[in-house]
Amino acid sequence: MTDNPISMWFAGNTYESWKSAGYMVEIVEAVTPDTIKDFRWELIFEPIKKLGVEQRPFSDTEKAVCYSHLKCWDIVRRKASPAIIIEHDALLTTPWIPNDLHDFGMVPLCKWGLENGGLNTFPAVAYYMQPAWGQRMFDLLLATKIKGNIDAYLWRYMQEILGEKLIQKYAHYVTHQKDDKIGNTILHPDIGVLNG
Repeated sequence: MTDNPISMWFAGNTYESWKSAGYMVEIVEAVTPDTIKDFRWELIFEPIKKLGVEQRPFSDTEKAVCYSHLKCWDIVRRKASPAIIIEHDALLTTPWIPNDLHDFGMVPLCKWGLENGGLNTFPAVAYYMQPAWGQRMFDLLLATKIKGNIDAYLWRYMQEILGEKLIQKYAHYVTHQKDDKIGNTILHPDIGVLNG
């Protein structure tokens, strides 16, 4: 988001990690709550988010993230070759990503450490995608009444394609940058659990 200082701070840090490793980075302007109304396609969201830990309404920025990934899938589905989709806070932490990704349609590349020492996978931060899977996910999201954040949908289909063992193999090439002093660009409201 070129008009968002937080987004640009993260993008400035991560962009160089990809460029210096030899990747061509195509910057796609994110969809924001202010620009959703101008987007070519309309997504349908459940009134209450049901996938994930919290059952609550979607924030406007969570909806915008879904639209942003749909925008990227629209680009990937039209390409002749696969792409790696990265969010602005996806820092490449190894000098290369393995060449055998082409054996799969979609592969998560990011894990993030938790306070208890465990790891959690955030597939939307960085993932490899072949054009056919760009088309499949594009069609799926447009035909779905969305019940969770984009990570939930990516995770479900990545598990279907890869299984847990292969997810563990690949989901460590990228770090999800986080800095509580700077903040983030997605509002995940903590309003408790709703019944319904």
